Amino acid sequence: MLARSAEGMAVAVDSLAWEPDGDGSGRWLSSPAARLTRTVTGQSADAAADQAEDLTHERPAVLTLSAADPSGSTVSAMWDQPRTGPKGKARCVARERSDQPVRPVVVGELHRERRWGGEFVYSNTRSTSWQVGWSESGVTDWKLAGSASFAKAADDDAVSGGPQRGLERAKHETFYAEMEFARFKWRCGEPDWEDVYTVEPVDWTGGLDPREGGTPASCNRAMTAPVGGGRYFRRGHGASETHQAAFGILGFTGSTTTAAAEVVSFQWNNEETHTRYLCGDRDFPRHGNTRVVSLP
Repeated sequence: MLARSAEGMAVAVDSLAWEPDGDGSGRWLSSPAARLTRTVTGQSADAAADQAEDLTHERPAVLTLSAADPSGSTVSAMWDQPRTGPKGKARCVARERSDQPVRPVVVGELHRERRWGGEFVYSNTRSTSWQVGWSESGVTDWKLAGSASFAKAADDDAVSGGPQRGLERAKHETFYAEMEFARFKWRCGEPDWEDVYTVEPVDWTGGLDPREGGTPASCNRAMTAPVGGGRYFRRGHGASETHQAAFGILGFTGSTTTAAAEVVSFQWNNEETHTRYLCGDRDFPRHGNTRVVSLP
C-alpha cells in the first residue's frame, strides 16, 4: 500500500504482534495493551485491554519518517513483523537484512536510598518498546521512525538483579538487556523506486546486566507515594518508565519504554520503622509513565 505526499515519509503498521494460541491458530494484536494483557493473563485481547493501561502511544499506527526536505516522498508499508517485510499490497519490499553486533539496551532502573531494599525483575521483552531509526543511506543521518516491540522470554523464566537488602548508603542501578540488532534495506515507491533503511533490536540473548551508577530521576514533590515502615511498594501493571539514549547502533540513538506487568516488576522495600516516600519525576509512582526515586 503506497501513499505519496510532500510531508515526509511514513510507515503504516497494521498490527503489533502475532499471538499464537498453541493449536496453530492465533490473531494479530493491534495495541500494546491488548498484546500485553492477552499474553500475560490469558484473557481475550479485547476484554483484557479494557482493564489495562492504554499504551497505544508507545507504537503509533503510522510510523512517521521525517524527510530531509519538505519535498521528500512518503512511503506507507504494511508488514506482519518489522523483521519479515511487507505483506498484502505493500509496495515497500525488504531487500536485505544485515545483522549487527549485540548491544546493551536499558530496560529498567532501581534507585534505593539508605535502608531501602528492592528488586527489579525482567523476564520477557514484550512490555518494552524501543525506538526504530531510519536513514536514506543506512549509515548516517538516522532519524526517528517510531517504536516497535517483540516478545522474547528469558530461558529461566525470570531474570533479575536479585532481591537487594537496604544499605547504609544510596544505590542506583541501571539494568541492561543484551539485544541483537539488525538493519533492513527496503525498496519503496513504485514506479520511482528508492531505498530506505531501518535499524532496531530484533532478539534478546536472555542476559540482564545490572550496573551501578547513572543519573537518578529528579523528584517532583507533588508526585509522591507513601510506603509504611516495614512495608513494600510495587508499581501497578501498565505503569512505565522511559529511558532516553537507552541504546546506540550505527550512529542511531534510541529510547526505550518498559511497562510493569507480570513479566516485569519494580519493587521497593522500606526497611525503616516509619513511613517514607517514593517520588516520580513526571507522574505518581503507582501508575503512569514516570521514573521513580526513593527518598531518605
